[in-house]
Amino acid sequence: MDAFLEEIGPTIAFPTLPNARESVRLQMKLLAKAFRGKAGLLIRSLLAEAQFNPELQTAFRERWIAKRRASAIAVIRAGIASGEIPSRIDPDILLDVLYGGLYYRLLIGLGAISDDYVDSVWDTVAGGLGEQ
Repeated sequence: MDAFLEEIGPTIAFPTLPNARESVRLQMKLLAKAFRGKAGLLIRSLLAEAQFNPELQTAFRERWIAKRRASAIAVIRAGIASGEIPSRIDPDILLDVLYGGLYYRLLIGLGAISDDYVDSVWDTVAGGLGEQ
């Protein structure tokens, strides 16, 4: 887990952009790129093993998911505070909707995890955020 986090963590960090929406979109593309490579294989393996190893399950949830989710929520809350994202949006639900498909495709292997896919997810979700 430590080796995995050291290798992949810096490559998928949230970019610091003045626009929260673009920061999330770009980070999704960074994660999708990681999922298409060695990191995707490692995440699938870690998640599979975590189903039978409670210690790994906790480590994965706390050290991989929770840290990235906290960063994403901070970006979304900044977007809400600036008026860029409607205040009615629940950051947790927004993250589930945006990132759920990436993990689904990674784990199930149904469909490409391409930049075009990320753009399609974003365009679909952004319509609900009030973006034209």
